[in-house]
Formats: sequence, structure tokens, C-alpha cells
Amino acid sequence: MPHKDLRDFLNKLEAEGELKRIQAEVDWNLELSHVAKLNEEQQGGSALLFENVKGYPGKAVLTSLLTSKKRVALALDMPPDTRFTDIAAQWVERISGTRIPPRMVDTGPCQENVLEGDKANLYDLPAPWVYPKDGGRYVGTAAYLLSRDPETGRINLGTYRVMIIDEQKAG
Repeated sequence: MPHKDLRDFLNKLEAEGELKRIQAEVDWNLELSHVAKLNEEQQGGSALLFENVKGYPGKAVLTSLLTSKKRVALALDMPPDTRFTDIAAQWVERISGTRIPPRMVDTGPCQENVLEGDKANLYDLPAPWVYPKDGGRYVGTAAYLLSRDPETGRINLGTYRVMIIDEQKAG
């Protein structure tokens, strides 16, 4: 059965032993990313949910969500031991298949936290500073962007880092 939302998927990962909740306080400035890196290198690389980020009460940071074949399979609602070639084939089938058109709504959970203009501030997000020589904090370090060239129709899948430039700009 497909996952209803991110919380549902995280519950599935936790049941499979693929999510660790970090309740100890961690600093967004280099410490959080270092813990995530050590987890990948030394602990087998579970997804990590940092629930106590210094200076950001009530906000969490999720890392390493899809950094294992097993978690990608689970995300696609496939058995955890699915072969990589089968996962890739399923991924291609899903992104090539019939699109579900959006349904516009005036109310609902997606409308509960809307900030526009000067009320929006990217520094209100517990975005980590990842490496000492980085130019700033990142809201995405392995963000995947799927785009289609409007002239040729060719599709590109790229991995991009998204750095906070100021309160209302990221690039």
C-alpha cells in the first residue's frame, strides 16, 4: 500500500529499523552534518531524524532518507530486498506513467502554514551548515530536480545543492 505521507513513510522506516531518531541536542553549524556523515560511514547509514536542533525548538531535520537501496525500495512500496535493476525499472515506469493532475484547494493541511513576502524567512528553517568551507547553510544537499527542455523535450535529472543566500533567497 502506498505511503499516505512523509510521517507514514517514516513510521515504515522505523518499523524496518531504517530510521534513527536523534533526541540529543545537535548544533546546525557543522555538528548535525558531521553526525550524519559518521552515520553513513560507520553505522550502516540509517535515515536520521534530528528532533532537537539547537535554536530551533519544535523543528526537526531529516537526513539520509534515500541513501540506501533498501529505503528507495521501501519508498516505492517494494520489498526491501528488491534488486537495484528492478528498483530502477520501477522508478522509470513511475516517472514516465500517467500524471495525476493537481487539485486546487482553498483549505487543508497544505494551507495551514503559509508565509509570503517579508513574513517568509529561510533562516526560520533549521538548515545545516554542512562543510567548513561552504558558503552558507543548505536546505538541500542532494536535491533532485527533474526538468524537461521545452524545445527538445529531453529530460534531465540533476542533483543540486540549495544554499540559503539571505532571508528570502536560495540558489
